[in-house]
Amino acid sequence: MRIAFLYNGAESLGLESISALLRSKGHEVFLAFDPFVALGRRFPGSNLVPPLNARDRSTAERIKAFKPDLAGFSCFSGNYRWSLGIAKALKEELGIPVIFGGVHPTAVPEKTLANDFVDFVVRGEGEFAALDLVAHLESGEPAEKLASIPNLCFRSGGAVRINPVRPYISGLDALPFADKQLFLDAGAIGPDTPYLLITSRGCPYSCTYCSNYMYHELYRGCGAHVRRRSPDNVIAELLHAKEKWNPSKIHFLDDVFTYSGPWLEEFIEKYRAQIALPFYCYANPGNVTKESAALLKKGGCYLAGIGVQSGSERVRREDYGRLETNQRIIETMSYLKENGIRVQADNILGAPSETVEDLERSLRLYRTIKPDIIINFWMTYYPRTKITEKARERGLISAEEISRIEDGFIGYTHDTGSVERKRTALLARYEFLIELSCVFGESRFFPLLSKLAPFIPFKKLIAHLAYMYTSLRHGIR
Repeated sequence: MRIAFLYNGAESLGLESISALLRSKGHEVFLAFDPFVALGRRFPGSNLVPPLNARDRSTAERIKAFKPDLAGFSCFSGNYRWSLGIAKALKEELGIPVIFGGVHPTAVPEKTLANDFVDFVVRGEGEFAALDLVAHLESGEPAEKLASIPNLCFRSGGAVRINPVRPYISGLDALPFADKQLFLDAGAIGPDTPYLLITSRGCPYSCTYCSNYMYHELYRGCGAHVRRRSPDNVIAELLHAKEKWNPSKIHFLDDVFTYSGPWLEEFIEKYRAQIALPFYCYANPGNVTKESAALLKKGGCYLAGIGVQSGSERVRREDYGRLETNQRIIETMSYLKENGIRVQADNILGAPSETVEDLERSLRLYRTIKPDIIINFWMTYYPRTKITEKARERGLISAEEISRIEDGFIGYTHDTGSVERKRTALLARYEFLIELSCVFGESRFFPLLSKLAPFIPFKKLIAHLAYMYTSLRHGIR
């Protein structure tokens, strides 16, 4: 069978995994990729599917030239409206089945299937559901058989049928290596791109703003949420990558790379002996120790990301479901910096209960821990996350606004997200100061900068340029 995927923004390990499994069973796979991320607006004038622009028509034409039997879209909230527009055009012109998967359709399968040009939705892990669906379509089995495919959602008799999910994929080593050729052939990645891979699936934490909260609920009773590949399996993929593409850097995209000390110790010894490339990873302040920081350095970690999110312990605990103390964050930073590892810190602006005092605490903490890079996110309410429900309970967003969010009309998390307009000027000032603390934090000029901040124009632009400067300087981009 010929399967065409459509995606935009950046490389997707999820699509690469699905593609690898389909190819291993003899299916032909093609990707039409658009580097532009077409974001939905939070407060639309209507709920109409957007018309195609010239760029979208070019994407659709590439798909038509492939002559697929099935079109597949992997959707996050930011590209959901874009996906709907192209799916509608493909359905009208080719009449082929259309399948949606990814985090947004997983959250709202009923709403996704309310679009009559979307035939199927896959919730959760997509590899085996996609494989089963392709086999079903290829065999010409009666539609009643769709009810036996776990994770699949579809329309039947005028109603939406949502099948239960199958247990998590526990044996990750049995999956084929990610299909990098999918994105290489589409021109989405090149020889200078860091090699992206993941050594585990799932996150041990359930932060209120994150889709992992939703996955924990969806897969409750269906196996361990966190699963990990064996060190030997990961090393085998990297040896293959070195032989075929010779990457200069590795980026591990695990939610928490440092989750297991014993696994990390075994892996780093093998990585150092057989791969020995500089790498980036993401850690959590709750499980970085002196020993794990030393292991990261030994293996060649040049940059580690940690989620701080706020300098206010109350905001982290009450709004975000994060229990780390500021002292623990300071210790984590010291462990990494003592080993010469640069640190990227994530910060969220605009928590439902955040006050000026909380913002001041954030600024003080960042000036204390001195991360090399700070990425500022603005609070954005995504479908079926716990913090979205909290915001509704507090009267910050209405049921109608939640419905629009579920339709894909959202704010952009690096712009002003879902934050009320009356709060944006204050938060933009602190975004500016927090970002500039990476550049001028130790300078005697910074207190003056703080006083002048309310009067400085283009603060968001300056903050973005400061982030670009620090990220380029420290090798994250």
